[in-house]
Amino acid sequence: MLFEDLKTLVAVMETNSLTGAAGALSLTQSAISRRIQSLESTLGAQLLDRASKPPRPTALAHRIYRHALPLLRDVRYLLDIPRGEATPSGTLRLGLTQLVADVALAAIVAPMRAAFPALELKIGTAWRDELLAQLQAGQTDIATLMMPSPSVLPDGLQGTKVGSMPMLVVQSRRQRLVASKTTLAALAEQEWVLNPNGCATRAALEGILAGHGKPLRLVADTLGSDMQLALVAEGLGLGLVSAAALRHSRHAAQLSAVRVADFALTLDIWMIHPGQLGNLRKAADLLETALRQALSGHADKKPRG
Repeated sequence: MLFEDLKTLVAVMETNSLTGAAGALSLTQSAISRRIQSLESTLGAQLLDRASKPPRPTALAHRIYRHALPLLRDVRYLLDIPRGEATPSGTLRLGLTQLVADVALAAIVAPMRAAFPALELKIGTAWRDELLAQLQAGQTDIATLMMPSPSVLPDGLQGTKVGSMPMLVVQSRRQRLVASKTTLAALAEQEWVLNPNGCATRAALEGILAGHGKPLRLVADTLGSDMQLALVAEGLGLGLVSAAALRHSRHAAQLSAVRVADFALTLDIWMIHPGQLGNLRKAADLLETALRQALSGHADKKPRG
C-alpha cells in the first residue's frame, strides 16, 4: 500500500486539494483522507496541516513529494519490464559479431534512436562463444550469431535468421598469389590473413580445408577487416571477407576477388535472445527489420575480378 499512498500524496500535491486528488484517482474524498493518514502513520510524520481550511501540505510533505516522483517513475518502469506491449525504455544490451557490426551498425542505431528515444543502446562486439556466454549469463539482451549455411540454431536457443552473407576470397591485385579462377587445392597451398581464433569465418574455412586433408596456413591473424585487407593488398596472403566489406574498403582498388570452382562459403546471420524479452519486444522487432535490410542484397553482389 505504500506506493498507492505515495501516489495519493502526489495527486494531492499536484491538484492542490483532496477533492482534486479524488477526481484524478477516481476515489472518494474519504478514501483519499484515509490513504494520507496511512502514509502519515507509516512515516511517523504529519503531511497535512488540518488546522487550515482546506488542509494544506506541510513543508515535510513537499520534501517527500520531490523524492516520491522519481520513485514512482521507477516503479512504473519496473512494472512495464515484463510487458511486451510496453514502449521500450531503459537499456538494450546488444552483442554483435564484428562482421555484422562492420556491415549493419549504422543501419541499426539510427532507426532505433528515432523510434525509441527513451531506450539507451549499449553495443559491444565479441566472438560467438563469448556472445553465447553473455546471453546465457543475462549480461546481453540480444546477440547475433554466425554459422556456415545451411544452419539451425543449437538446442536451447531462440532466435530468427535475419540474412546470409557470402564470403569472398581476395588477393592483391598487384601481387597475385593464385590465378583469378582457381581451386581449393591451390588455395590450401597459400598463407592467409584472417581474424584470430574464435572467428566463425576462420573456423569455417579451417573446417573446409581439414575436410580435404589440408591445414590452414596463416601469415597473420589480426582483428578487423581494414587491417586484414591492408596486409592482403600488400601481397602477404589471401583474405576472406564479405562482399560488403570489400565494396566499402579503402583498399578495394588494390584487391581482386578470386573465383574458386570447388569452394563456396556463406554465413547465416541469426538474431538470438532469451525467451522473454518483455518491454524490449518492440525494439527487438525493429532490430530484426533493420538487420534484414542491412544484410539484404549482399548475396546478389557480384565480386570483381
